[in-house]
Amino acid sequence: MIRSVGWMLAAMAILGLVAGCGSSAATPLPKPTPSPTPIREPDELIARSLSEVLRVEAFHVRADVSGKASLSLIGGGGSILGALGAAIDLGGSYLEGDVGVRQRTADLRFEVPGFPMGLTGEVIVADGFAYTRISIQGDKFSRSALGDALLNLETPAPSGSGSAGRIEAIRGSLRDAGVSATMKPMELVEGRSCYHVSISVPLDRLNATLSQAGGYAARISVESTAIDYWAFEDTLLPARLELTADAGGMGNFRAEVVFSRYGETVTIEAPDPGSVN
Repeated sequence: MIRSVGWMLAAMAILGLVAGCGSSAATPLPKPTPSPTPIREPDELIARSLSEVLRVEAFHVRADVSGKASLSLIGGGGSILGALGAAIDLGGSYLEGDVGVRQRTADLRFEVPGFPMGLTGEVIVADGFAYTRISIQGDKFSRSALGDALLNLETPAPSGSGSAGRIEAIRGSLRDAGVSATMKPMELVEGRSCYHVSISVPLDRLNATLSQAGGYAARISVESTAIDYWAFEDTLLPARLELTADAGGMGNFRAEVVFSRYGETVTIEAPDPGSVN
């Protein structure tokens, strides 16, 4: 379950760290377990919110990013500009797409206008692999295997314990993972009342998740981070996430993430084999 919490946080913050790409049709939203009193404990709020996410089929996400990043993140050690410490302005950059929770899939498109001559790309997660296509590297996708931390969404709970058992299992996993949180005053997001919590994640666990993700994410080592999380009061589903991180020589960034389109069905498939290197 620690892996499942890591996956969800990475997916929300990055991965969790995502334009819709499949056919969609509205389906009823799962009803959260009603709370007789307002939620007071931040770990309970996070656990119940994540439990609700695991019950939906899919959601849409958009992250608007600002900050600076070293060109060595893209070019690697062989990049001349990266070796010289050149950096790009991330202002106007975004990541947007759909995440299929039940199918463990995603289709995420991104753009970094501050990159020389612009940079666009797409990441498709399907069948246990991540397929990445970046404009400066041609039209084909490269394929890499996903680490277990990004695949395992199962939430063990005592047999017959229902949603309450799942929530307690998630709370226990949060504690085991060293995640801590502080409850903030209620706020409005898009005109709806939301819970707000400030979250602290152990850097060693976060960096291990990035390393397991492979590809460009594996080149990042976060030195400090701050996460704020909002969940709708009526459904407990995620509404908004704000993440700031300092990755030392690799740069720093701020991401403002908005979640929407809960209750839709998305179809995400791996690219045609002919489009994969």
